[in-house]
Amino acid sequence: VQQIVTRENWVPGNSMVFVFEGDGTRTAEAFDGDANGAPLLTVTYTQSNSAPSVSASVDIPVIQLSDTAYLNATADDDGLPVEPGFLTHQWSVGNGPGGVTFGDPDSPSTSASFNVVGTYDLIHTVSDGQLSGQDTVTVTVEPTPQNQAPVVMAGDDQVIDIGEVMALNGFVDDDGLPDAGVPLIIEWTQVSGPGTAVVQDDDNVSTVVSYSEPGVYTFELSAYDGELLSTDEVVVTVVDFVASNSVTIPIINGNDDMEEFADGGPDLVSSDLEMTFDKSNQIVGMRFQAVPVPNGAIITAAHVQFTVDEVDSAPTDLIVQAEITDNSAPFADEMRNLSSRSLTLASVPWSPPAWTVRGQSGAPQQTPDLAGLIQEIVDQPGWTSGNALSILVEGNGVRTAESFDGDADSAARLVIEYQ
Repeated sequence: VQQIVTRENWVPGNSMVFVFEGDGTRTAEAFDGDANGAPLLTVTYTQSNSAPSVSASVDIPVIQLSDTAYLNATADDDGLPVEPGFLTHQWSVGNGPGGVTFGDPDSPSTSASFNVVGTYDLIHTVSDGQLSGQDTVTVTVEPTPQNQAPVVMAGDDQVIDIGEVMALNGFVDDDGLPDAGVPLIIEWTQVSGPGTAVVQDDDNVSTVVSYSEPGVYTFELSAYDGELLSTDEVVVTVVDFVASNSVTIPIINGNDDMEEFADGGPDLVSSDLEMTFDKSNQIVGMRFQAVPVPNGAIITAAHVQFTVDEVDSAPTDLIVQAEITDNSAPFADEMRNLSSRSLTLASVPWSPPAWTVRGQSGAPQQTPDLAGLIQEIVDQPGWTSGNALSILVEGNGVRTAESFDGDADSAARLVIEYQ
């Protein structure tokens, strides 16, 4: 019997056959002769106890610190040492940076919460009273995300004709915090403009505006998530192209006037513009956005108007040129961002008189006629109304003008007359 039950494929319930040979005779009942008296096999045996087999799992292996992990475990056992076998369960922490609170540590299915970020090994142990088995499940606890302000973009600045529809097309995105069930509060408002503008659907990121007269309008798009507010602005220039042939374009943000030092280093946040000596001769750049001059227009006059920031009377000889491109790229905080740009063939010399009164903005602070420079730009095949152009100044001596970062209202202005 032992040889049979130790065979690899033996399982309880299989059959055995016994064969008798020898000399002499003993006659026993057969099943067909007397079923109740047929041969009966009696086997006495002992069986060794095996430890329970345990399988543990977690519903989500990576959770946030504020969340709860739900654990489950199953066990298979041989029923020993005492039939039918009574199993006990226990959850414990094998490894981890902090404490773990189990909903019921003695239950196969329970919950676990954590007080420190990190990776935890949670052990489920099952005992049959004599032997025990266990399995480990790993839970990674990450920080609970903090609410971030909504992302708001009001769209690109525009130049439109007075008869065109003013359309605002913004963009808003959010992380769903602090409450994913509460919608964002979105609103368009008019910040400035020559007249009253009415936003048709002021709580929609894309909408249209009715306006009363031409001019420069600024609108703000805001988004509030119940805790944090974000805003962005867009400038819409409404021009009567039929009636108007003179436009003034101001510098509209601090990154649109810039100094480049002699070593090529950039300065986008200077409180003034030194043209051009500041410890050494430098390049000064001014970028004018949304220039409302159509392609192919005839430029009859153009100049840049400055405002005095510091009194200067030293002899000064400057050269004014423009970047030769159909849409000047924004200035960047990188080495040689101005000197690496291609310039117009035309250049205009300027020897400004002494600047003797701080805050003055008149003829002494006005460049000579730049019509030739502007003409080269608007004649570019890709130039369209609303594109940007940049004016660069080099030379010797110094005249110090206001920058946008120093005084936004006194920053440089480009004036263009055209047919």
